[in-house]
Amino acid sequence: MQTINDFFRKQLLGFWKWLEKSLKPPIVFSYQTLILLSIYSLALGILTTGFTNRAIIACGWMFFLLGTAWALNEKPIRIGSFLLNFWIIAVLICVFIFGYILEDLFQPELWVTLPLIVILITTINEFTNSKLQFQLPSVAIRQKIITQWAVHLLISCWMQFFIVVNDIIEGYPVLVREDFGNSVFVNKLPFLPAPKSRGEVALEFVTTVIKERFNNQSWQTVESLLEPTNRKQWIGEIWQEFLPANSDNSSIINSNTKENNLWEFTTSAIPENNGYLLALIAEWQGPRAGVGKISFVSNCEIQRAIEPSSEPSTELLVRPLGEPFINNSPNSGVPEGTSPSKIECRSIEEVRRNS
Repeated sequence: MQTINDFFRKQLLGFWKWLEKSLKPPIVFSYQTLILLSIYSLALGILTTGFTNRAIIACGWMFFLLGTAWALNEKPIRIGSFLLNFWIIAVLICVFIFGYILEDLFQPELWVTLPLIVILITTINEFTNSKLQFQLPSVAIRQKIITQWAVHLLISCWMQFFIVVNDIIEGYPVLVREDFGNSVFVNKLPFLPAPKSRGEVALEFVTTVIKERFNNQSWQTVESLLEPTNRKQWIGEIWQEFLPANSDNSSIINSNTKENNLWEFTTSAIPENNGYLLALIAEWQGPRAGVGKISFVSNCEIQRAIEPSSEPSTELLVRPLGEPFINNSPNSGVPEGTSPSKIECRSIEEVRRNS
């Protein structure tokens, strides 16, 4: 047991000596001093609240950024011939701005800003000397900086373009179903499934509600609901239920609503055999790559349940003399229009047709 304690004591002592050697400033004006000041600011910030807390921790961030930049200047980090110093500093600056000041580290704008901060730090480094005094670099270096600015601006623009396209795809997932074969910028990866459009999700929701509303209803009620005026009314009510603002069903409702107003929902009811064929149609009215219109259709068959036979029973019915005759036979029939309905809906189909 004593041997184990001695081992851990020796390891902790070695780690402390290494930490002290790494952080103890050889002189007062050094990067180790700035790193220690950042740690000290963090410790003070933990003990405070409100504006004081944020101000002290912000100062700690400043000390840490300056100390890291100074340390990387003395001990640069490379991968082959590629210098990582400016990228490391730029990442830390982005974490400070987006993570601490704006409190949203995962903003897409971070990727747009990062290349610009890198080239800005590179330019400052080339136009200043070790004493942070202005110096004019040679013509070759200035030409190199101009080229680097062009490259980093291009990277930033491509990042911004990717964010814009991604926002459009997330806001209007129906566009993913379009053909991007002629697009120079956008390609669909074949192994990624296309996301469901809002029209398709809405149609699934409407179909579920209609099954609950029509199943086991009296036939008179069904025929009343299928009248054109009533159809328009209840499809509008169901659509309002579907909207995120009017529903708490987060498992079905997507919080994204950009596509909602660009879908038009219509219905048609055609008499068929012993019932009706109810067609639920969601048609896309927004932008599209081709001339064809995109729509989703769900066909539901609403049928009247088979009524019991109304033919008179052949059984011999006996009644006492003077009492009224009552037929209690199970085959005595059901009043017309009171038989229940049953509904079956087919899977949703995507339909494309020319305008």
